[in-house]
Amino acid sequence: MLGRLLNPSETRGGFQQLWGSGALFARQTASGTSVTQDSSLKMSAVYAAVRLISDTVSTLPVDQFIRVDGSRVPFRPREPWITTPSTELPRTTFWQQVMVSLLLDGNAFVHVRREGDGQVIDLAVLNPKKVRPVRRGDGQIEYRTEYGNAVLGQDEVLHLTELLLPGDLRGVSRIEQASESLGLGIALEEYAARFFGNGAYAGGIIEWPGEINQEQAKTLVDSWEAGHKGLRRSHRPAVLYGGAKFNQATVDPTQSQLIEERRFAIEEVARIFRIPQFMLGVATPGSVSYSSVEQQQLFFAQHTIQPYVQKLEDAFSSLLLNDRSFLKFNLNSL
Repeated sequence: MLGRLLNPSETRGGFQQLWGSGALFARQTASGTSVTQDSSLKMSAVYAAVRLISDTVSTLPVDQFIRVDGSRVPFRPREPWITTPSTELPRTTFWQQVMVSLLLDGNAFVHVRREGDGQVIDLAVLNPKKVRPVRRGDGQIEYRTEYGNAVLGQDEVLHLTELLLPGDLRGVSRIEQASESLGLGIALEEYAARFFGNGAYAGGIIEWPGEINQEQAKTLVDSWEAGHKGLRRSHRPAVLYGGAKFNQATVDPTQSQLIEERRFAIEEVARIFRIPQFMLGVATPGSVSYSSVEQQQLFFAQHTIQPYVQKLEDAFSSLLLNDRSFLKFNLNSL
């Protein structure tokens, strides 16, 4: 909504486009890969973790309540924005955008549009890379945006953070803080793709008896790659002539511990996002039973989902006109 008001030519994209500008903040890791919020989603474990948490929270029922004699009862009539927070997006998509912003950037900036009586009529999740909170001389916080260089006041922006360091205005991004671990995971995926793309078993040294010039060597290598490079050509029989001998120099994925390293990378992602490993497809032998899975699901609900839900409830309850009422997600639906 804000983009449409301030920049009519701007179009709204999907949640992956939300951080397209993240490429401007690429950080080179020790593994040689650049990790951004956008590129991290290309790692299957990160994508699965973000989808798992954001989908779970966005599909929880939410309602407005008030306490009467110590008991929580539904508040009626509830404010319209609770069932329709955005005029442009479905309810689940709106909450999904809030969660994706928190999970990747550590911040969620929601533009709040009100009527003259203060009633909220529309909420829009802003691209976190296009918003910069600044504390003014009078102590108030304003939000400088790249949406037509608009400056928004505290009453126009709802700012949620995941982890806020003392004295800071912006939350910490887990993607930036864990860039080395994620960079290793991205490097392992690329290495595995190249490993099998080159045939996995076809790397080595061609030993030629006697002298050979550079052009002949290039012709020999090109001929070998034409017949053996690539997954579909791996394991094809080879015929060497002129006394040439092939010495294999590569190892299979098990010997190189490639599979174990990739599993460890997924475990790292599960640790970063505080998700039970089995929810990302990692099953430790002997640990997946009915009782263990049940306990891990309880862990996911209590230690992963509940903290986010509490943040959302505290932040969005401040938008309600009746200050005695509050927003509540129904975790029992899990």
